[in-house]
Amino acid sequence: MKVLLSVILILLAAAPALASQKLVLTMPQAEPSYIAFDLLKAAYAKLDIELESWRLPSGRSLEESNSGASDGEVDRIFEVGDTYTNLIRIPQPVTHVEYVAFVCQDDLLIHDINSIGQYRVGILRGFKYAENATAHMDNVYRAESWDKLFTLLSDGRVDVAFAPRRALPMKSRPGWECIRAHEPPLAQVPLYHYLNKKHTDLVPRITTVLRAMFASGEAEIVYKKAQEERRQREFKR
Repeated sequence: MKVLLSVILILLAAAPALASQKLVLTMPQAEPSYIAFDLLKAAYAKLDIELESWRLPSGRSLEESNSGASDGEVDRIFEVGDTYTNLIRIPQPVTHVEYVAFVCQDDLLIHDINSIGQYRVGILRGFKYAENATAHMDNVYRAESWDKLFTLLSDGRVDVAFAPRRALPMKSRPGWECIRAHEPPLAQVPLYHYLNKKHTDLVPRITTVLRAMFASGEAEIVYKKAQEERRQREFKR
């Protein structure tokens, strides 16, 4: 009886700590990540885990999560798990991103990713898919922010901005009126949630939750709500 009472007291003492568990996830400053974060908040809530986000430049975000300064990444390409060995890929993709060629000119001959290599190409520094896809190209310019990238394009200093479709704000900025997405998209890339290896125990649990949310349609509901809220905030600026 004394042993049973001791076990109960230990569990009761541990309960507040479990209920208040919090993870900090780093994420680049891009709309797909904002929306994926909302999905992960809903998923981790089912495990009684609270999420906080650090929004950082893309390269620094990976440094923080790989070092263990943060607990993981919101959404990254598949190859990140091969390069950053302290990060564990959750096998269920949390979202996908369409990469397009943003242009201001109508006469560019673009039909696949390799074809943009004949032009001056701008990308966002630290976005691994864009860096990998353009690594063999000669005239690649790396911007430090989306604003700087699209300003390079609108000012005519690059011919193409290779970026996720949703990187361009829905509400046009002064001087950006010429910018449009060249169709069709050049790539559709799945993105995965990553946890630092110190949270190995959480991997099967969050995998199960995410798979159930996608199978039931709950993930789609969360996405649509997050997209609408994002759209409303954008047009209030």
